[in-house]
Amino acid sequence: MRTLSRIAGLALIAMYATVATAATALRMSQTITMSTLAGEAFAEDLSQFTGISGSKGNYQTISGPAWLSLTSKGIVYGTPTLENLGLNKLYASVEYAGKTDLFLVEIDVQNPDELPTLTLRAKVGEVFLNDLSKTTGIVGHFTYENLPAWLEATQAGVIVGKPTTSDIGVHQFQAFVDGTDESLTVRIEVYNQTPAPESMVVKVGQFIAIDLAKSIGLVGHYTVYAPTFLKLSANAVLSGTPAVTDVGLHRIWVDIRQGIKLSRYYFDLVVEN
Repeated sequence: MRTLSRIAGLALIAMYATVATAATALRMSQTITMSTLAGEAFAEDLSQFTGISGSKGNYQTISGPAWLSLTSKGIVYGTPTLENLGLNKLYASVEYAGKTDLFLVEIDVQNPDELPTLTLRAKVGEVFLNDLSKTTGIVGHFTYENLPAWLEATQAGVIVGKPTTSDIGVHQFQAFVDGTDESLTVRIEVYNQTPAPESMVVKVGQFIAIDLAKSIGLVGHYTVYAPTFLKLSANAVLSGTPAVTDVGLHRIWVDIRQGIKLSRYYFDLVVEN
């Protein structure tokens, strides 16, 4: 089996939030996992995972490997070597709206000569297109096994499709080049786009009620990470009345579980006196 010259995997494997006291805004803790190849330049914008843009937050490194750097805007970058093979951990923080969140970035540095798997990502509702011959450098007549239903593939190695919310999750299939020993596993992670946060403004003492199922448009089991003055009903209505101690910016995370599939959204709620 020929090894691939350039393969990179990226997956957000864990995100959870904890509710602080009523006097403080919502705080969250994250573990972000990525992978890259030794000898290749690596760069990623962490704000797409934390939801805190570089213009609104200040990112700082607490500790991490010498080859890896983090800018105040949330860009993590560096070029690992073969000496950095394995799991590299970067502990970092981000300050925003008077609060500080801690998070962990795990980067799996892999040997490019030992990678038979190509990992890609596709976003719900957007056209996914990849030319395997250009991505891998393998040219020939491609055949496939276990191709997911939302994908189409050509003999030249072009794969294309437009995943829906029902396709969220990880899809794997095999690609072979006829007449050679070339083959690889293609792994595609389909994820739902987290919308940009739009702030809602309410006053102290003002009752609010938000129909999350209607607003988001998904049917499933809803879990909300929110300040303690907000409660979630069985029919996914989030409601409550903020007090003076709740004044400030609150980031509210919403998880919708549909079987084994998980969609994640967030929005900001501003409480004014």
